Parts: sequence; structure tokens; C-alpha cells
Amino acid sequence: MLRSAVAIAAAALVCHPAPGDPPEDAPTPLLSPDAWRLERAHLELYAWYAAASGSLRLPGSTPAPAPSLATLNLDSPRLQPMLRLDLLFDNPGATQTPPPKARLTFTAFAFSNTKAAFLDTPLALGPVDTAPDDRVETRLRVEHASLGAGLRLAGYDDQPDRFTARLDALVGLHAFRTDTRHRVVQSAPGHDTPLAERTTQRDDTWFFPYAGARLDMDFEQRFAIHLETTVGGLDGIGDNKALAWDITTTFNYRPHPNLTLGVGYRNLSLNLDAGPEDDPAKWRGALAGLTWQLGLDF
Repeated sequence: MLRSAVAIAAAALVCHPAPGDPPEDAPTPLLSPDAWRLERAHLELYAWYAAASGSLRLPGSTPAPAPSLATLNLDSPRLQPMLRLDLLFDNPGATQTPPPKARLTFTAFAFSNTKAAFLDTPLALGPVDTAPDDRVETRLRVEHASLGAGLRLAGYDDQPDRFTARLDALVGLHAFRTDTRHRVVQSAPGHDTPLAERTTQRDDTWFFPYAGARLDMDFEQRFAIHLETTVGGLDGIGDNKALAWDITTTFNYRPHPNLTLGVGYRNLSLNLDAGPEDDPAKWRGALAGLTWQLGLDF
């Protein structure tokens, strides 16, 4: 009898945790570092057929209107590289419905266009004076990188083989750099020999935060639609001011579980000011065009 009682008591201690220990099947808290795990990494490589638009002003220009990029022959589209890396995290131990998901995102692109134009009327190109029939060669470079994070606000995962949807809130930081160079060649009327050649150049950098949202919809694990928009800006800190509105749409086809092919469109509207308020460098315009995408899952 005594041996049986001791055996029952020992079994009870083994099967039931001590009062101070949490149950083994207790859900992991949402904010615990151990709760999150890397679900997958998704790399997207893009070819962006982007065209620049708007007007461009350099410091030292006369009060005349800033020249448009179309006047400078810079509005033709160019094929440019772009990439995006998403680290996607889930939280299998959480009890929320839908289960929490998060992402870390890095994006980057480089845009460059160099064109020449003959002027019909004088233009304000910084400190360089121009006249009709002058030849202006302009180089515009735009480099961009962003680092952001997202947290799922809503989602539908009940039928993963047929349809899933996910809405994320996004926050992050933009970094832009522009490099503008004008080379003006003044020629004698009726002659090809240049009389004078002058150059002006400007290089500026902006850092500013953004916020937005992203909607992902997946159909039968084969087709997908992605919609993303962000708005960011900076005003009142130093001489630089910025406003950026970015809209991206992509349509994807998945021929293999780890491979996606896509086509889409991106429109990045920019208002960028740099330098003193009474004589700033300005770009009021956009980069926009079709995108082609190759995506890889790891």
C-alpha cells in the first residue's frame, strides 16, 4: 500500500509542473524575442523602364521659370536596375487571429540619363547664361535606398491553396541623392565651331521618414497581386526639404515555388529642395514607368 502511494505521488509530480513553472503549451508572448522566426527571404530584381519628368532648378538661376526636363530632352525612358529584399517573419506561438506577421524591407535603385538639346529660348541653368541656339548637355543621376519595417494589420489564411490576403502597415527611412550637371556650348551663328563652353554641377542628399501600406493577394499559390503606397517627407530641419509619394503595382506568376515572374508599374513623385530658401536647388517632378521582375525565395 505504501509503495503504491509513493508511486502515485511521483507520477503526479512528473506529469504536472511545479506551481512556479509555466505550462509547456502556453502561448509565447507577442513581443517576446523568441516568438518571432524567419519564415522566408524574398529577393526581387527589377528592370525599371523609367522616365523623368518635371522641372529642374539650380542655385544662381535668374527668376525665370526653371527649365523642364522635356526642354532638356531628359524625358525619354531609360532601362534602370532596381532591387528589393524582404525578410518575412511569423509568430507561430501567438494566439492572435489572424496570426501576427512582420517584414523587414530594403530597396534600392539607380537612375541615370544624359542628353543634349539645342535651345530655342534662353534658360536659367544656375550661374550659366544661355542664348538661343546654344547646345546644352545635361546629366541627371538619382540614387535611392530605403530601409523599412511592416506589421500585418489584417489577413486571410483560411484557404492557403486557393486564396490568401495580407494588409501591412509600413514605416521606414528614405535616402535620396541627386547629381545634376549642365554643359553649355555657345556657338557662332551658322558655324559649328564653339565660342565658349561652361559647366555647372550640383550634388545633394536627403534623408527622411515615410509611412504607408501594402496589400498582397495570392491566388492558388500561382498568381499574385501586390499594391504598395508610401508617403514621406522632411520640412524644417536644415536647408533641405523633401516630399515623396511612391505607388507600386505588380502582377506576379509563380512557375515554381521559389521563383516568381512579374510585370508592374511604379510612379515616384518627388519634391526636393536643397540649399537656402531664397536660392535653392529644386526638382519638382517624378520617375515613372513599367517594371519587369524576377523574384527568388530562400
